Amino acid sequence: MSFALKLKLAGCMALGIGLVGSQAARAQAAAPDAPTWSGVPRPATSKVVKRSTYVAMPDGTRLAVDIYLPDVVAPGQKLPTVLEQTRYYRSTVVGADAAQSCKAVSPHFAFFASRGYAVVVLDVRGTGASFGTRAAEFSDVEVEDGSRIVDWIAAQPWSNGSVGDEGISYVGTTAEMLLRNHNRHVKAVAPISAGYDYYTDLDFPGGVRNQFFITGWGGFDRALDVGHPELVPILKQLDWRGPCPVDGDEDGKLKAAAIAGHQRNINSGAELGPVNFRDDPSLSGPTTWPNPAIYRTSIDQLHTPLLAISGWYDSGYANGAIERFQNSASPERRLIIPSSNHGVKAFYEPGVAQPTASSFDADAEILRFFDHYVAGIDNGYEREPRVRWFTTGVDQWRSAATWPRQAKGATFCLTKVATLDAGSCAGSGSIDYSPTGDAGTGDNSRWNTTLGGGPVFYADRGAADRQLLSFTGPALTAAAEVTGYPTLDLAVTNPAADADYFVYLEEVKPSGASLYVTEGELRSSHSAIGAVDHKSFAPSHSDLAKDKLADTANRRLQIAIRLQPISHVFTKGSRIRLVIAGADKAHFASPASAGQHWTIDIGQGGSQLHLPLAPVSGS
Repeated sequence: MSFALKLKLAGCMALGIGLVGSQAARAQAAAPDAPTWSGVPRPATSKVVKRSTYVAMPDGTRLAVDIYLPDVVAPGQKLPTVLEQTRYYRSTVVGADAAQSCKAVSPHFAFFASRGYAVVVLDVRGTGASFGTRAAEFSDVEVEDGSRIVDWIAAQPWSNGSVGDEGISYVGTTAEMLLRNHNRHVKAVAPISAGYDYYTDLDFPGGVRNQFFITGWGGFDRALDVGHPELVPILKQLDWRGPCPVDGDEDGKLKAAAIAGHQRNINSGAELGPVNFRDDPSLSGPTTWPNPAIYRTSIDQLHTPLLAISGWYDSGYANGAIERFQNSASPERRLIIPSSNHGVKAFYEPGVAQPTASSFDADAEILRFFDHYVAGIDNGYEREPRVRWFTTGVDQWRSAATWPRQAKGATFCLTKVATLDAGSCAGSGSIDYSPTGDAGTGDNSRWNTTLGGGPVFYADRGAADRQLLSFTGPALTAAAEVTGYPTLDLAVTNPAADADYFVYLEEVKPSGASLYVTEGELRSSHSAIGAVDHKSFAPSHSDLAKDKLADTANRRLQIAIRLQPISHVFTKGSRIRLVIAGADKAHFASPASAGQHWTIDIGQGGSQLHLPLAPVSGS
């Protein structure tokens, strides 16, 4: 692998984007998700130079920053600034030549700096080459550090005092959390592929432990923090050798001293070991879940413009993005939902079975947003729709002033002959089933992408469906659109003390191919309907220990399972399929299937699938 390719891939990994660019190069055609409203970004006007330094916090802790500037800044010229606060190395030593890789200019940051912005990239406290330790993720002191860095930026001779913060994943959440400081130099933020309620969106969707992510992310962060990225197989392959030192630290002693302090950092995965419910204590103390959802009132206080971009197929982050929009009182909030992965670099829609590069340019969209709100350019951005989303199946962008009201939709009854019957459910009966099969959603699922940003794609689900409990509707006589949240009301009795239920919505094409559309999961002990502390689409579950259903064994439960939101058109002639599994072992830690036996009630008062289904005009 050439050095240039190593560096390109390393930069992608640092942003949480993964190897999409190289893997998706095998795609046969351009993805159909290019924005129809923005055109090409304004051209670059300069080359870019890079330097680095330490900035001292009030408590004396030194934080490492990279500064990117246009190569020519006229005397007295003042620039707006793009800030990024990362825990994944602001710059990375790649290969044996540290000097060469550390001088390299990141294409992502050069995109903004070459168009008239200063760019400042921070190793947050206790990471990279920064000093300090980490007792929590998104800690109060880390959030306060962000404001001190903004003040430092505003005092620089090249700064006009206007700052916009952006980033992907954790780095996007640091941008949103920055608003808690109410620093008026911050003019706009753009959290990309970032969670809103991490418990629901990622770590415990439906109360089900996402062990793949919890363990993987904890190990990934620990390897970076202690300066041994080679402990992560993909980073060893890319020949990562640690964070770059700041300029002047020629012998690396400062960097080594900073990393030595990181040995005391928590392991976020281990911290969640004893956690089951939202309010359970973590390994070292109370679980505070420092999500943006908790701080939404403070984040909204100044009505700072916020652009959230999250893909339909990035764990549960599309749900988080919608809830962020719904819970914000700011008139300047914006929401874009592409049909993409974590990092918005790979495209997926039902039927995509190989890595496919997205045609959506997130950097260009952030530039337009920052140009208006940070640089003060009158580009008409404020007159554009506040919500945009991509509808798969017809490959169209839709827009509205707010998130659309969910269609009343249609109800489908589960039957003994494995069909979905539309209309009122009559009669009574039951289905007996022992859940021995595994969902087997593969290594490129919506849950994989959030750890490293790999592409999302699913193989034909037909073979897996035959090992699971499935129900299939008749061929559609006209195309039908689902936009919003499907829900399964599952009436089930199970002798197990606890159980997980995984639900998949699929489109069966006339050819017989069964295509993944979306999914939902719920643990029976978490199935009591209860309010969460922010606006959430029904049905909602509090996931609080006080609401635990402790007596689920041999008890008839009416479980409401909300699937991840989607906007998809089922084509004429296709059939809608519902699939239920008791395990997805590659991603989730579930109670053992041994001893489980499901008795699923059907008919009146029994199990029903509710789809926000609407006809498609002209179909």
